[in-house]
Amino acid sequence: MRDKRRRDESDRRTEENEDTNTNWRRRVTRRTALASVGSGLLGMGLGTAGAAETVEAAAQEGDQFPPRERTFWGAPQRLGEGSAAVFLTRGRSGAPRYLGVWFTASALDGLPTTEERRANATDLPLPRATADLTNVRWVTVDWNPEGRPVAEFDAPNFGFRFSLLSRRESLREIRPGECDRDGDGTPDTEVPCEVFERGTVSLSPRRRPPGYVPTDEVLPLVGNRWIQRDTPEFDGESRTHTLLYGAFDGAITAIEPVVALDHLETLRGREIADVAAPEAYDQYGFYPTQYVVRFLPEQDAYVVFLRRYQIFEGS
Repeated sequence: MRDKRRRDESDRRTEENEDTNTNWRRRVTRRTALASVGSGLLGMGLGTAGAAETVEAAAQEGDQFPPRERTFWGAPQRLGEGSAAVFLTRGRSGAPRYLGVWFTASALDGLPTTEERRANATDLPLPRATADLTNVRWVTVDWNPEGRPVAEFDAPNFGFRFSLLSRRESLREIRPGECDRDGDGTPDTEVPCEVFERGTVSLSPRRRPPGYVPTDEVLPLVGNRWIQRDTPEFDGESRTHTLLYGAFDGAITAIEPVVALDHLETLRGREIADVAAPEAYDQYGFYPTQYVVRFLPEQDAYVVFLRRYQIFEGS
């Protein structure tokens, strides 16, 4: 195990060098070409395997990220007027290195204006071996045109939710419904009463991310949102990105970077943030300690991904 960890650390030390392997002389706008990866190709009925290969090829045209070697792709899906796909990059030892969402810049256009949750959620198929390597079993991109007031994030934003429960488990355990908790005849939750009670079970000290507090907003398929209190918007300043946790029945069920739309539209380069991780998760395995938001100019695309994986104990 110690040898494996040394190899993982070696992979991480070379990460910055590989990330900057970019041919900046080839600044070609690919918005139209890359938009066709999802909307055009899928619209013409190209099979998902062929579409995934095309997304991978487009992602390798410039910026050299994600790296071609040891990167695996899920089938792309339509997002806005563009497309999005999940990628998984493994280190030389086989451990996870990056897990994230790649999406075209055109995915920021033509988004729904409704607050109806199902219309704004895009499920993305996982690359093979993702669940075995990272404990992530389901990835969803949530578009929130009115922001997330309960999470103190008022700007329109995208949530990139990496769920530790499968979609089937989420539908069964955190099912939608209603609960009139105060008895006034008006439902005040989006889940049944018994689901709400399980959703608001507190995380134990070892499972609680430092600096996070529960909102007691239990959402269907998601669980209770936990937010970081030490963030700019609590002081009346604007927020560009943050990380939320989902929790249910006393366990963390989701890791979710959230990025403001206007921040993506003006982003150049990349931003790296540490993940305030708990001492232990429900299951033993690899979990991220950083997330990255990055614009890829030669691809006219973005990536939001988890990285710097470490082994955490189960509890």
